[in-house]
Amino acid sequence: MSVRLLLFLMGRLSVLLGGALCVPLLFYLWVPEGRPEAFVIPAALLLAAGGGILRLGDLPKTRLGVRESSFFLGLTWLLLAFAGMLPYVIDGQLGWLDAAFESISNFTTTGATCVVGDMPRPLLLWRSITEWLGGLSAMVLLVTVMPQVSGIFGISFALGHTISLSPMLSRMRRTGVRIAKIYTGLTVLIFLCYILAGLELFDAVNWAMITLSTSGCYPTDRLLAFHRMPLELAAVLGMLLASGNLVLYWNVLRCRDIRLLWRNAELKTFLGIVAACGLFIALHLWYLQFYDFRDSLRYGFFQAVSFASTTGYEAVDLSVWPDFDKYVLFLLTFIGGCIGAPAGGFKVLRILVLFRAAFAEMRRTLHPRMILHISIDGHSVPLEIVVDILGFFFLYFAIFFLFMLLIAFSGVPLLDAMGIAAACINGMGAATVLYGTQGDFVSLSALTKSICCLLMILGKLEIFAFLLVLQTSVRALRSRW
Repeated sequence: MSVRLLLFLMGRLSVLLGGALCVPLLFYLWVPEGRPEAFVIPAALLLAAGGGILRLGDLPKTRLGVRESSFFLGLTWLLLAFAGMLPYVIDGQLGWLDAAFESISNFTTTGATCVVGDMPRPLLLWRSITEWLGGLSAMVLLVTVMPQVSGIFGISFALGHTISLSPMLSRMRRTGVRIAKIYTGLTVLIFLCYILAGLELFDAVNWAMITLSTSGCYPTDRLLAFHRMPLELAAVLGMLLASGNLVLYWNVLRCRDIRLLWRNAELKTFLGIVAACGLFIALHLWYLQFYDFRDSLRYGFFQAVSFASTTGYEAVDLSVWPDFDKYVLFLLTFIGGCIGAPAGGFKVLRILVLFRAAFAEMRRTLHPRMILHISIDGHSVPLEIVVDILGFFFLYFAIFFLFMLLIAFSGVPLLDAMGIAAACINGMGAATVLYGTQGDFVSLSALTKSICCLLMILGKLEIFAFLLVLQTSVRALRSRW
């Protein structure tokens, strides 16, 4: 494993985070709220450390191996967590553990928060920036590093037909730049939609960043406070864009053919699931006379999009909804968006592959001599990919139930522990509004918060990368001792 390569990559990331801290610092000069040293000290520390690490590092090889990729993923989220927590601690808003929880939640775009009351606007902007950077980092890592580590779980199959996936560092850099351009362009588009919907400039900037990153953590995250149809439509558009495959968007622009969107089986399946669940919820709410028919459709479809995209915006008070509707929303958080999207969850493509594999197995049972294969968008799915997705399905839900028990062991009621575990692994903090703490993470014990931090990182690392880092570390210790 090349240590100098890892140092070079981590040094670049440190410099990037130091530069990002300068944005809220400049905003503080315009709106002097809070303490400026909350941004000056972390920015100086990260820029100085990043410059020093870059001198120690180098690009000794042109390829990024599996071990370098897995360790870089783990170190990336540790550095992001450390950099994101410093402003909260220095400003005096949060203690060390709560600040670490807040930072990890932001960078993993979970949207769970330990902040009580209002924050200074520069610090609020920093939180939105960390959420936006978390979504961008996840997308760049997804098309550069993740295929080297966990491409066996369907990532390489989903993205390899539309974009160059290669362990060569030069090609990885070009691919990452393309995704960053798409991500930035979508942010600007969503920002303009919010401006047209009537939001003020500061709110529109923050809402655009947290909508595309699917974090949904903002003081006015309940659209009930606005109760404006144009704003809800802008949010729905943003959440749908954030649920789609960014690589597919790049391919549409490259080929200048918008019909590629409708030809994509994963996107059509996602839209079908959202439409069906939204209709079920709307009809059930109307049947129980919660709302009239118009509002039932309005809120049913809005919340279906919100939870399927793992954003978690609330247009109404969901705590009073019937159990059936809350359960449907809870299941949507596990399905999530498309592979190649900032949205969390298990991903639609993997579910589509598993369903087609199940139906193919049923046909093979009826006709043992029939040769069957699974294809998506005209591309045959190798049997190895199907088997690996089945393994990932087991790992995903095994981790979910294991951490649910750990959270319950820390003193949380079992039903609440289920909501918290789902929120952390799916990157969907609003899941606790359905089952759990009603969004109150402040009152959780230190042990519970520590467990949640680990689970949020696990969910963003696609689990396998963490296991690979753990296995490599254990082997290294064994070889030394």
